[in-house]
Amino acid sequence: WVGEAADRCYADAGVPLLDDASRPLLDGRLVLHGLNDGHPPPRPLATPGLDVVLCHYPAVLPRVAWPGVELVLAGHSHGGQLVLPGGRPLWLPYECGGFVAG
Repeated sequence: WVGEAADRCYADAGVPLLDDASRPLLDGRLVLHGLNDGHPPPRPLATPGLDVVLCHYPAVLPRVAWPGVELVLAGHSHGGQLVLPGGRPLWLPYECGGFVAG
């Protein structure tokens, strides 16, 4: 239910959901590639434009670091779930791949 409600909210706001989909912007000079659940598609994403991969789980980075992909943006780690003073994380959530920030 939560997923359907979120999809409806995006649609009602006119925001396209990039769920395993790509969206060219600026006449193709920028292409956003959205990954569902951090699983990369079976083919390279590179286009003639600046390719930016958007995903939730940072552990996907090694699997989408293909030639032509200029930037990967991820979340999920929140800078660590349990962090000591000074910013050293004691624990990261699953699927972070050791990345503290994305």
